[in-house]
Amino acid sequence: MGLESRAKAKLGARRVLQDGTLFLEGQEIFFRPDVPEGQRVKRLRIPVAETTRLEAAGKELVIEHKGELMRFAIDHPERWVAKIRTPKSRVDKLGIRAGTAVHVVNVDDPALDDELSATLAVKKKTLSAEVDVVLLGARSAADLAPLAKLAAGIKETAALWVLWSRNPAPVAAPKKGVRSKAATTPHVPLEETEVRRIAGEAGLVDVKSVAFSEDLSALKLVARKKDRRTAILASLAPLKTTSRARR
Repeated sequence: MGLESRAKAKLGARRVLQDGTLFLEGQEIFFRPDVPEGQRVKRLRIPVAETTRLEAAGKELVIEHKGELMRFAIDHPERWVAKIRTPKSRVDKLGIRAGTAVHVVNVDDPALDDELSATLAVKKKTLSAEVDVVLLGARSAADLAPLAKLAAGIKETAALWVLWSRNPAPVAAPKKGVRSKAATTPHVPLEETEVRRIAGEAGLVDVKSVAFSEDLSALKLVARKKDRRTAILASLAPLKTTSRARR
């Protein structure tokens, strides 16, 4: 996750005070003002790359964006500045370090392979108990079908990340003169709630979410505690049998 803090914002030329919540998600800062329940409001979005000033001044985070100066009174603004200026790499966010064994499935991101190599991670072409991290790419619900098989094929301490796209899956153009059912079917982005639902059906629960790229979000999944306990007891059963035989 990024950062989140209650904030008192001074926005606009009149410096009107607004209470709300400040978020850091990847390399974007968002401010969501407080509004009465039931009333919808558009949150303020500030891409870090577009800022011309970013600093901590006393107890305020000062940001200049497109000529507008904004001040946010928050706790520890210096921590925000440090995290924004020295962001973690994408693989760092996923807990991948030198020597981490990684198995990648259906992730269309050429830069990822270079980043794994630069980190000195060990890329595994096949799934095995040696794998520490599994990355599963998904643009549609159908892409999540391997979840249960992947979860069953890795060790209990391994991490299973779903890199799901907020953009709809591309549809191939129909051939001339051929009516395509897919071409008339609307393709909607995969929602995080849908990822969680399908994961739950596979016996998995989410424990962490991070922004992976402009297109991809990453959701970390683990087996439910009761399922992990069942697996541990099952693995211990042969040991108990052997112990009794020796007696």
